Amino acid sequence: MEGKNLLQFKRERNVKPKKVHCPCCNNGRLMDMVFAEKAELEIKCPICKRTIHISLEHNEIFATAI
Repeated sequence: MEGKNLLQFKRERNVKPKKVHCPCCNNGRLMDMVFAEKAELEIKCPICKRTIHISLEHNEIFATAI
């Protein structure tokens, strides 16, 4: 979705972004997820410096430390 389409989608559906938390430390916000049918990514937590594997499936978030 493009930027304008995403904002329109959020307004129409009244979608609130979900926060992705780090499973290792107290970082409550690694990223925000608005909508994801299926995706996998790895990001590094800026606080504990661990690599976090994030699976997004049907708007559900699964985060594990590597």
